[in-house]
Amino acid sequence: MTMGKHKSALNYIMRCPRYSKRTPVKSVRTKWGSSSGKLVLGQKSLTITLLALLFAGVFFHLMLINSRVSKTFQVEELSQKMVELQKIQAYLEREAADLQSIQSIQEKLNVSEFIPTTDVSYLSEQDYALLESGSNNP
Repeated sequence: MTMGKHKSALNYIMRCPRYSKRTPVKSVRTKWGSSSGKLVLGQKSLTITLLALLFAGVFFHLMLINSRVSKTFQVEELSQKMVELQKIQAYLEREAADLQSIQSIQEKLNVSEFIPTTDVSYLSEQDYALLESGSNNP
């Protein structure tokens, strides 16, 4: 059977001996499902669903980008703070070394009006006596 004089496939199908115009074709589809129990979506609902999924994907993608950018800024701020703290640490270490130097200590002693000692003599091991803990000798 060829389509011949029929201009559309629908006209061709409707003129086939199986489908006569007297017996209308029953629509199996309903709004939310079919007779077989499977979910059948119309073109409008499918379009709306796809658009909603697209917008949800774009929104999720933007949230990820925003999170990454904000973390990048936090890392940059922390690295700048780390450099500043390293400079402060180096300054404080130099200051501590300067304050612990002998010249610095001697200058502070001279300012405190201590009398410098010139003749220092140390005791040797034979110059002092040890008391024994068990002796009662005065």
